[in-house]
Order: sequence, then C-alpha cells, then structure tokens
Amino acid sequence: MIVNFSTLQVLIDGSLVKDADLEVLFDNSEQSYQDKDTYYLFDEIRKLTDDVYWFYAKIGCTTPYSEDVVDTKTYESMKNPREIDLLEPNKQLFCFYDNRTKLLFINNLNLKGKVESFFQRKLDYLEKQSTVSISNVFSNPDRFIETIALVNQVKFKYREDLFNTITLGAFDMLPQPKELLGLAPSNDMEYELSIKMKEANVTKDFLEKFKKLVGMRKDGLFRDLVCIGKDKNHLDTIFRLDSMTKKIDVSVNQDKKTKLFDPSDITKEFLKKLERTDCL
Repeated sequence: MIVNFSTLQVLIDGSLVKDADLEVLFDNSEQSYQDKDTYYLFDEIRKLTDDVYWFYAKIGCTTPYSEDVVDTKTYESMKNPREIDLLEPNKQLFCFYDNRTKLLFINNLNLKGKVESFFQRKLDYLEKQSTVSISNVFSNPDRFIETIALVNQVKFKYREDLFNTITLGAFDMLPQPKELLGLAPSNDMEYELSIKMKEANVTKDFLEKFKKLVGMRKDGLFRDLVCIGKDKNHLDTIFRLDSMTKKIDVSVNQDKKTKLFDPSDITKEFLKKLERTDCL
C-alpha cells in the first residue's frame, strides 16, 4: 500500500529551525500528548540519521463510546468489554524532519495543527517564549502569487562557472573570493543570497521580478529558490522550488488483521526515498 507524505516547513519565530531547536522538538522525554478526548502515544521520537529526525505516534479516542458491541459472525449484541476510560490506538501518525532540506513530512495533512501544537508545547515547557508555525509549501508560482500578501525573505543559491556567466547585481558588489578571503579556490564558487525584510507589502513590481526569478531557476541559472511570507489571512506561506518540494510516497505492507503499518518499514522506505540509508 502507498503511504503519502505531505511536504511542510517549520518556522520558529518566523525563521527556519536551528539544530538546537531540533533537540527540543524531538526530545523523547514526553511519551504521550492529549488533545481533548484524543490521545497521542509516542512509541518512537528520536534522531534517525545525522540529518533526519522522526516521531511515530499511535492515536486513539475514548469517545464516542457504545455500551454494547456486536459480534460480526453471529450479530449477537453483548456488553462492551472496553471500559470508557480505555482507548484503542487504531490510527498512526508518522512525522519526519529532514534538516538538510529543512522540510517536514507527515502522513496525514489533517494532523498538521496537532503536530504544531505538540511542538509548541515542548517549547512552552522549557519556557522558550517562542512561537512555532507549520506552513504549506507552494511549488506552483501562480498559486503562490494568488496567495502571498507580505514578504519576509527571499533566498537562492547561485553558481558562476563556464556554463553560467550571467552576473547578478547583488553579487557584483562583493569582492572576488581571493580579495575577500585571501584564497584562490580551484573549484567554481557558489553564492547564497538571502534577503530578509519585515512584512514588506507585495507590489506589482515584486510579482514581475518574482516571475523572472522563477524563470531563471527553471532555466538552471541558480537553484533552491525560496520565498517566505504571509498570505491575506496573515498565515505563514512559503514558496520553494527545488528537488525536495514534491510529495514523498512510500510503498509498505499493512498488517492483514490490524490494517496498521510497521514503523520500521516506514522509516526504511522513507530513508530510501531521501537516499539516506545511514539509519542508526
């Protein structure tokens, strides 16, 4: 069976997650989390590889509850053997964070808010005074343009080599590597440009220049184009155009009786998709 993982991005106070934040978000000291009558029971929450963190939770509810159950073979009604304060964890939540691409992957997009609340609770517990937000990642520039209202950051990577000699104005201001660093690198140099601002209003001029940047990215003039901002409802919104923006699908077997997945199968297949097989 195919398990679909949606691609999301985690921000803490509007910025990408740092290594120190991951140690807090994926700390395994908490084994359960309750939201009203729904319980999240964490079987695993840990660092899988040098770059990948993950947690696995079994989910169950105490209600709705029926005092009677029906035998599906005889259709006989009998007293429910489960007490109302017991639960059946019959749903699963798999969550991966890839620190190399700074992307979050979850198998149930409807639980995005629950994951956000769980992460926020961990920060609150340590009195971090920070705010977590989990945002959808746009890869369609037209949909992003329809949504974006404010811009906080634009960044991309640029490599100047024999096949890419177009100069960008921002890089023209920088000294040559030898002059700046005292080095004469033998390989082609790669620059990363990150422009940060505070909720700049989107203008027609920006939209035209953004479309031009998208075109240059698609033409291979630079890579990893990212734009972070807010939509018309003031919710965090992210555009990302790189190889990891697409959804990740893994093929695993379900238990024939329980219809649940083996977490070890999920991690193994997911890491294959990321081409990260150095599982601890």
